Amino acid sequence: MGNIYSGSNTGKAGLEITEEDGNPDVYGVSKIIVSNGALTDNGNGSVTLTMGGGGAWIVEDNAGSQSDIDSGDTLSIDGGTAITSALTNKGTTTPSITLNLDNTAVTPGTYGQAEFGATPEKIPQFQVDAQGRLVFATQFDKTPGSFSVAANSGFQAVADDSFWFIFGDGAGSEITTSISGSPNPTLRIELVNTGVTAGSYTNTNLTVDATGRITAASSGGGVGTGSNTQVGVFDATGVLQGAANFTFNDVAAPGIKTLNVNAPSGGGTQISVSETLGSNKVSLQVINGDRGLYIGSTTNFSQDAQLINKNGGGIELRTNANNFFIETNQGRALMLDASTNKTGIGNNYGSLPTTSPTFPLSAGYSYASTNTVEDVLGIERITSGTPASGIGGSIAFRLPFVVSPTTIPLMSAARIGAEMTDVALATTSADLVFSLGGNFAAAPTEKMRIKNNGGLISRRNTVAAADGQTIQASETGSVFFCAMSGNITLTLPPVSAGLQYVVVRTSASNVLTIDADAGDDINGASSYIVPTTAYESATIVCDGNEWVVLG
Repeated sequence: MGNIYSGSNTGKAGLEITEEDGNPDVYGVSKIIVSNGALTDNGNGSVTLTMGGGGAWIVEDNAGSQSDIDSGDTLSIDGGTAITSALTNKGTTTPSITLNLDNTAVTPGTYGQAEFGATPEKIPQFQVDAQGRLVFATQFDKTPGSFSVAANSGFQAVADDSFWFIFGDGAGSEITTSISGSPNPTLRIELVNTGVTAGSYTNTNLTVDATGRITAASSGGGVGTGSNTQVGVFDATGVLQGAANFTFNDVAAPGIKTLNVNAPSGGGTQISVSETLGSNKVSLQVINGDRGLYIGSTTNFSQDAQLINKNGGGIELRTNANNFFIETNQGRALMLDASTNKTGIGNNYGSLPTTSPTFPLSAGYSYASTNTVEDVLGIERITSGTPASGIGGSIAFRLPFVVSPTTIPLMSAARIGAEMTDVALATTSADLVFSLGGNFAAAPTEKMRIKNNGGLISRRNTVAAADGQTIQASETGSVFFCAMSGNITLTLPPVSAGLQYVVVRTSASNVLTIDADAGDDINGASSYIVPTTAYESATIVCDGNEWVVLG
């Protein structure tokens, strides 16, 4: 902004300053300082001074309602319910607004008893408004007395020099009270004796009053032709009654006890043990016996089956016969042949159901239609989350690994499994994977994979060969890579049908020679030189008599 000069200028009158509201008038101006404003010159000797305001701002309440506060506007801060506002330092550069809680009619102080047992005890009483403030408070003395008595229903203070009476029931037929002794009396509260003679009762008939007391008891006899020493009695609905830990006392006449059930004509018989009053399980137990629960006839105990709860946990099903069967109305479903250590599942184990299973584990599926393939044995692997590639199930083969004559653990020798490779609904697929174990400690590694699209992937072993190396028969199927930093000669093992190797040179330099074992031929000669082209390979196969290079 340029300077402003008062007085005349060549060809022009003196400076005139006009305030739009006409107040105040200013005389004798020699200098004008502009702050927070702007001067506008129209080029004809007239300048407009525009003053800047404090700007606008927004105020918002708890409900989200907003209002603009422009320059010159006034924002009033009023107190609400129970709150008063006060403005101080008005007209100064440091005004302040204070919000105060309004006083209530409550007199400041402590209400209620500060210490238990003080005399007199003070009971406070309060009144609270909708804002949670105490608007009324008072206290009153507890009814004076030496102590207070609380019953199941009601509360009462016992004043000094007063009596507290304790009575039995009105008729004195159930509870009686007595007091004796001085100066420290003893109060005794007792149940009144009933007409029941103390003692033990068998098959008891009971009479119970409204308070649950037994007022009469007598021993009962058995129902029908039974005696008073029978296990239990039947109620009017024909249900056998028994208390907890229902026990058959066999001390007087030990031995086998038989439960005879007369089956109705034309119908079957069923013995059922059930629990209908809750969710607990009902068990049928044989206690203090080492032969368990017998299932079978009483004329041939050697053929009986036993169901035994093992002390170390688990259940053992034992039979003295060589075979154990589970049969359905469709035929035999499970057969265990102890004489051959074979197990059969299904009603046809590859032969008649009455014969022993064919293999240690035989699974049969009978009545197959012509030109159909049935899933006789299923292996399932279920995931607890979202299916992902890599999830699968397999059959594992475990073979002995001799550590010492007395230590023969099992090694993971091989595995055949199916593995998910695509879990999209439209393109779900899985591969069949063959894995073999390389040593005792390691898990089987993948050697071959049949892809879902029919492709075959063979995982060959690779060997970095060196000059003078003799290839071993156990390395059959391996690929030997020869880095040709110099001449290399490899020697084959003695001929043996089925052996095959692949030899690859990595550069065109130097000579790569494959020698046959002494007396053996390779392509009709004693040795074979791999062509000197870089990355040239030779596949060598043995037919049992000689070695042949395929290419």
